[in-house]
Amino acid sequence: MDRIQKRLRILEAYAGLSLLVFVVLALTAFAQTKPKFDEVSVERLNVVEKNGQLIAVIANRDRMPDPITNGKAFKTERPPGMIFYNGEGDECGGLVFGASSGARARQGDRYGAYGGFTFDQYQQSQAIGLIYNDHSGSREVALKVWDRPETPQSEFVERGEAIRKMPEGPEKEA
Repeated sequence: MDRIQKRLRILEAYAGLSLLVFVVLALTAFAQTKPKFDEVSVERLNVVEKNGQLIAVIANRDRMPDPITNGKAFKTERPPGMIFYNGEGDECGGLVFGASSGARARQGDRYGAYGGFTFDQYQQSQAIGLIYNDHSGSREVALKVWDRPETPQSEFVERGEAIRKMPEGPEKEA
């Protein structure tokens, strides 16, 4: 009987130790650790609030979002860069950059290069910015200030779209 009790105690100790090892392994396996990366390659990175609202986007040309003003997005060509959004979800500034040469440059130019760091007027386009444009040596480097109307940019976009949809004729030309 003593032999059976001794074996039972050993078995109980083994079961207790096994349970402890299992609990420790389970807790460490499911513990939330912050991932650390030496390098990350992405085509687009969204910075969002807890509710999913965009705060900033860093993207290449193909993945850059369309401009949003007064809650409305409109189509346009976008360079690569970083776009900032205000608390209402409208674009409120950004950092863009790029260059092209040869056949990709503007017609008549050997090359083109540009960069801009801008902030937008509320529900409008750029209000202030640091700008660099270079077309085959014809350069513009400036701190620019734009005086924009109070009318939201989305209204101008809607009017332009309505005009583009009109049939050719004197009304469209007016």
